[in-house]
Formats: sequence, C-alpha cells, structure tokens
Amino acid sequence: MKIALVTEYFPGSERREISGGVEARVFYVGKHLAERNDVTVYASLQPGLPRESEFEGMKVVRVRPEVEYSQSSSLAKRITFIRNTVKEMRKESYDVADGYSFVSYPAAWNSRAGKKIATYHDVWTGEWMIHFGLKGIMGEALERYALTRRWDKFIAVSEYTKGKLVKAGVNPEKISVVHNGVDYEQVKETRVAKAETPTVCAVSRLVKYKRIGDLIEAMPEVRKKIPDARLVIIGGGPEEQRLKELARKLGLGESVEFMGFIKDHKKVLDTIKSSHAFCLPSAVEGFGISIIEAMALNVPYVASDIPAIREATHGGAGGLLHKTGDAKDLSEKLVNVLEGNVKADADFIEKEYDWKNLAQKVEEIYRSIN
Repeated sequence: MKIALVTEYFPGSERREISGGVEARVFYVGKHLAERNDVTVYASLQPGLPRESEFEGMKVVRVRPEVEYSQSSSLAKRITFIRNTVKEMRKESYDVADGYSFVSYPAAWNSRAGKKIATYHDVWTGEWMIHFGLKGIMGEALERYALTRRWDKFIAVSEYTKGKLVKAGVNPEKISVVHNGVDYEQVKETRVAKAETPTVCAVSRLVKYKRIGDLIEAMPEVRKKIPDARLVIIGGGPEEQRLKELARKLGLGESVEFMGFIKDHKKVLDTIKSSHAFCLPSAVEGFGISIIEAMALNVPYVASDIPAIREATHGGAGGLLHKTGDAKDLSEKLVNVLEGNVKADADFIEKEYDWKNLAQKVEEIYRSIN
C-alpha cells in the first residue's frame, strides 16, 4: 500500500526527537508500516530540518511555513500548513491517508487518498478553551470539522477515547481501538545503574493540564520522610518558568532538576530506568505512553487515577494511582514507592504494547476497509 501519515510535528532523525504521544505514535507506526509498505509522513517544517528526508524506511515531507514546536502555534501558520499540506499530498496518489491530530485531520480529509482515516488520542470538544483559553478556539473549530466528516475509519488509542468519540456522535462501528505502545527492542537494550539517591522522574510537556506543579508541591512532604529524595523533570513548555519559581519558593533547591526537552529518546529511557519511581500527575490523557515505558523498564510509578491511565495500566498494576490534583495523596504514594513497597509489573507490556504488533493491527485495519 501507498500510505500517507499526516501530523503537525515529527522527529528529525533516527534519534527520535519525540516531544509528545502523537509524534511517538506516528514515528513508530510509520517505521513498522514502512517494512511492508510505501510510507510518506507529512509534517510541519521546523528550524534546521530539511524539506525532504528519508529515515527508518519513511519518506518525510516537511511543509511550510517554518515553525518552532508549540502546542499553541498561530492560527495563520496552522491554516497555511493545512493548505500547503493538501497541495503537497495531491501531487501523489495514496491508498490511505491517516491524520493524527486536529491540525492534520483537514489535510488528510481533503487529500485524494482512496481511504481516509482519523487517528484519535483524545476528544476535546467543549474543552479546548478550558485548557488553552481563547487560543483553544481554533482547536474547537477544527475538531468539530473533523468529527462531521465521513471518515472510512476512526482509530482510537484507547477504549476511553473511543467512548468520547461515541459521545461526540461517531458511529461506534466506525471506530477501532489500537493502543499506543513502546519500542520493546530499545527497552531491552536499556541497561543503566540506578541513581545513587532516591529519584522520581517525570516526562511531560510543561502545560497546565499535565499538573507537574502537583508533583513539585508533593516533594517537600516526600523529603520529610526521605530527605535525599530528588525529582528529575524531562520536557519543556509554557509552564517551565512558573514551575521553576514554584520549586524555588518551596525551598527545593538542587533537589529538583529541570532537564528540558531531550532530543535523544535513548537518554530519556536511560533517565527513567535509572530512577526509583516514575510519576505522571496529569489531569488529561488519552492513553499515557510514558507510563507504559516506565512499566516496560520495570520502574514502579505513581499516576493520576483517571480513566485512560487505569485502562493502560490494567487498573494500576505495577504502581499506584493517586487522586488527581491532590498533592498530599501524591506525596504519600511516592514515599510508598520510594521505600520499595511497590513492585513493578511488566508481564503484559510486551504482549499488548509492542509497537511492532500494534502497527500490524493498524495495517490490518487499513486493508480491511472496502
């Protein structure tokens, strides 16, 4: 098959400079689809990257205008990206076009592909302005547009997301569920020693709904019980300065390290593996890839007790779920994990969440569409 995958952002090389779950899914699904198919990825042009390249068997076409990574890029640039992507895609004839985000759905829909798919991580209809204020108006409009198109198939990354699609009016018979996953080959190759001091790791975009502030607020209580406990935060975003100021205000000093966005995903996995606990305090997730990576690396976790995370972790296997937004509950459960009272559980991860197997399911869905 000749397949087009459409996403707003995409890694620049085999180093997997992944900044979020959407990019991770496109990268790994595309990589494995390319073992048997002709795969082209369309993404926005980012500074320092070529207009066209090829790696991991995929052709990558980056579309102007040039933009920095951001969850709230300008309306004008995103509209231009959609328009230019449609023009680029119409130069080719694809069997399948699969859009992966609210910005890429219009481009996939308006392509000339024989089969048109919308892959959904989450449904935010009615919630965009809650999370992004007035900047969320565009997301609301584009998602409503996408949900009214007659797609050949919707692929949801979780049963939770499927349920939200059904509530938004999508025929459940049009929806297939294929979870997100992990690169199990890379996980098996990750061998690093544990940090010398008890360490909590978080991997997240630094935006409000990820609630990293709750984790920082939990650390003083954690350190009362475990004085040398540290927190390592991987990721960047608009909340970074506020979170650094919060850590200073709480007197956490060097016990909190902001590592920023790490381009090499191997280093991200190494950092998770070297930690004694992983934490995802987010209030909003469509699935929670980072939790699955931590589980695959045999690192116990504390995560928000929200539907998508309960689904991904089989109800909290190998970790603890805390009350979302409750820093005290979070601190108590982090102490429990750091004291060695929680055993990691990765028994079902390879079977259910290996990207290679998940990509095969996606391909089977593509081929099953009449």
